[in-house]
Amino acid sequence: MKIREKIFWVFFAGLILQSVGTVAHDEYIKSKEQDLRKKIESKKTDMQLIPSRVKSQEHDSIVHFKEESPEYQDLTQKRKTRQDLQICIAQLVEKSMSEYWIENFPKYKSYIDAAFTTAEKSELSQYIGVAHFTLSCDIDTNYYKTMDEILYGPYWREFANFAINTSPAVIAKYKYVRTVAEQQFPYIYVRSVFYQGGKITTDNPEYIESYQDAEWIKKQRGPIDSLDKYNRILTECVKTGRDLLRAKSVKPSKYMYDFNRLHNVSKIFTADINFLIESLFVVDCENIDLNSALFNKYNSQILQNIKQIMTIDTQITRLESKHNADIKQIEHYFENMTHDKLQNASQELQQLKIELSAYNNKKTK
Repeated sequence: MKIREKIFWVFFAGLILQSVGTVAHDEYIKSKEQDLRKKIESKKTDMQLIPSRVKSQEHDSIVHFKEESPEYQDLTQKRKTRQDLQICIAQLVEKSMSEYWIENFPKYKSYIDAAFTTAEKSELSQYIGVAHFTLSCDIDTNYYKTMDEILYGPYWREFANFAINTSPAVIAKYKYVRTVAEQQFPYIYVRSVFYQGGKITTDNPEYIESYQDAEWIKKQRGPIDSLDKYNRILTECVKTGRDLLRAKSVKPSKYMYDFNRLHNVSKIFTADINFLIESLFVVDCENIDLNSALFNKYNSQILQNIKQIMTIDTQITRLESKHNADIKQIEHYFENMTHDKLQNASQELQQLKIELSAYNNKKTK
């Protein structure tokens, strides 16, 4: 019995040890699996973050490059010089318009005022607060609230259309007087969004909507000449320069009070402006005409600045081309870095998945 008991206990102890070993092995496998799953999830997260991290490195690298690059500093300075010239041109255009207004608006008013008798003015005054028109596609109604708006404001054609049937004789004279006044003083109100006044633009030969238009322009005007290029640059300068001037929030000059009072009728699309240059309306198919009589006094100064811009533009184009090539090279380097990092991470992730699969196969069945 003792021998049999010993054999039993030895066998039993073996079973216990085998069982303990199996449990320990399973626990080890389970622990390794959990560890591998955490590594796999961590690796997936890292892969998702690689593009943004490399992009941040790329951004820092480009910023550093710009800080250290003499060519980029030169490019920045030339852009600043170009912007200063644009502002200068816009200021000269504004100066031309404001000086014309200050000098001629009193004459404009005097001519119109002297043309009407007291009785005719009295008849016209009956339309104050009665005559109306729209400048905003029927969204708002605009009334002539003062006699000045009727006599000296820009929207005289609309007034004549309203009153022609009730005062035909007086309105016929009114239309004649206002037409002559506009011919004598064409730049009191230049053409704007809502007003067909004095025109200071010319056709833009570079704006071609179709092949037929291109052929027609070639036949009518021939090749684009220097004046066309000057007009294009002048127009760009006015558009850019007036935005920069407006951003300075300059208090309107005294003469602008009269202009705004007579010009701003629509409740939606017009507002007080600081500069006459803000009222200019130039569509894509035209440019501001440097040879317009409005710019006679400052024509040579404007032209000189335009020529400087043309010279600087050539230099800017060369520097921008070199700068863009350098930036492209940096971007290409970091694109390759992103690709390599993602590829390496993908391989590491695949290896972790292989290890996890191997441990799954080692589980006790």
